[in-house]
Amino acid sequence: MSVHTALEGVLSVGWADEASRNAVGSESARRIVDRLALAEDPQVRVVVLAGEQSPFCSGWDLRDLAGLDVSDPDDVTRYFEAGRELLRAVEACPVPVVAAVSGVALGFGCSLLAHADLVVADADAQFGLPEVRRGFAPATVMPELLEAMDAREVRAWALTGARHDVHRAGAAGLVHRIAPSGTLPAVLTDIVEGLAEAEPAVLRTTKALLHEQRAMPLPQRRARGVAAAVDHFCRPNGATR
Repeated sequence: MSVHTALEGVLSVGWADEASRNAVGSESARRIVDRLALAEDPQVRVVVLAGEQSPFCSGWDLRDLAGLDVSDPDDVTRYFEAGRELLRAVEACPVPVVAAVSGVALGFGCSLLAHADLVVADADAQFGLPEVRRGFAPATVMPELLEAMDAREVRAWALTGARHDVHRAGAAGLVHRIAPSGTLPAVLTDIVEGLAEAEPAVLRTTKALLHEQRAMPLPQRRARGVAAAVDHFCRPNGATR
């Protein structure tokens, strides 16, 4: 699947691994973080996450645990830190991150979606937290989904381990746009082109304000928003940008 666009400034980020059905492990997580760092380049306007792979992500690659001393909690904690670092990198990306879901997004894949700015999914895509059916709790995924979905919906997903269709994922707040079957590349291109119509500096300012204001109480958030608007419109030609 390709983003068919002549626009410059689109950074494609993927981690295709057929053997694991595109699971993310500690090493691939670090490679993705390095790739995301390229978004600091002012020429980059939009990041497309997994726009050229299917399935999106089958979860966290637990095969890596075989190389760890699982009796050492510190060793296992360091192993999972790679995933936390990746989620922080997606969240902190200075430009919009658009995730494109084909096939399945399971476990850690849903965590990635919770941190993307926009999620577009194929009409046949499926989502879920299968961990409980594999003998362990989705302990590292639940905190991420509780930031993006209704708590009772997260509870249902976590306890049942069932797969859910794209409409349920959309109603839960995890998916923003559904692409009719076979149209995901075209819909993804449409979204990217729409984002790229905005001034790159304005997109970056908007992302920065979203990050900054997230943890603020409402009065402080409002004051910061007004201050940012005043700063913009008091610049030369600010009102016309």
